[in-house]
Amino acid sequence: QTYQSYRYHFSDFMESLRLMSDVGFDGKQFFIGQGSNDEEVDINAGMLNLALFLTYSMVMAIQDDACDEHNTQIVSGKFPVSNACGQYGLSYQDIRCTAVDKDKECPLDPNQSFSAVTRALYDRAPQPFKCAPKSQYPVTGYWDDRRIEENHQTAFSNELGRTDVEGCCWWGRGVLREVTRGRCSFGKMNYYIGKRAAEDGRPSLYPNVDFCEFPEAICASEFSNELRWVSGMFQWVMDVQPYNRNGFNYIEKIKEIATDISHGGALDSSFFLDVDCILKTG
Repeated sequence: QTYQSYRYHFSDFMESLRLMSDVGFDGKQFFIGQGSNDEEVDINAGMLNLALFLTYSMVMAIQDDACDEHNTQIVSGKFPVSNACGQYGLSYQDIRCTAVDKDKECPLDPNQSFSAVTRALYDRAPQPFKCAPKSQYPVTGYWDDRRIEENHQTAFSNELGRTDVEGCCWWGRGVLREVTRGRCSFGKMNYYIGKRAAEDGRPSLYPNVDFCEFPEAICASEFSNELRWVSGMFQWVMDVQPYNRNGFNYIEKIKEIATDISHGGALDSSFFLDVDCILKTG
């Protein structure tokens, strides 16, 4: 089921695209055909790149007008409140950077406390995710859909055994909320386009936004209309566009496909599987 979107608007998308394709960060830009040797090929490839990004944006967030990741994993018949810490076998605070980017990841702060702003739109859906220290929630329970409230009277664990939400502020956010999550993703945003860049004396699109201190800025700040889009474009620029492994060069591939389409060819569905793997697993 799809819903009318109140969060995702064309004007915000266009402003975000302007920022990420014209200005960019660290010499990187969202590819829409810039730097052309063959203008027609590159523009077509740029439009294909944009169409792929919008396809994933629609699937991951726009179709249910969401910014924050939702509580969706049922454990022993219930939705654990501690799913905020991670769902489907993942621990979000442990999604960290590799050694080469270790200095960019967000530190773990057990005192962070805030809530998500969106939840699923169906009747009796669980409350938005939250994170808070154990001094505030010694243990966390589950969503009681009969009483339409959270029940914290007894501890109820998520799949990985968490019965608290301390340090669990790293759930997914933005148009690519299924991949924009974890301390590494938010840390890199802070390093390249947030407060860390400004503090280091480097250009920053959002010099006053600390994505480590308040990752919920993507969904609940004065810049949210842009950041819902920008966060996803950032992820796309960092992970998808530069992909070049095992003989698969993403940018060259979309140029090849764009040329084929312009000559009446069809888009091979296997390409979507390739992009899906790049985006979700690297």
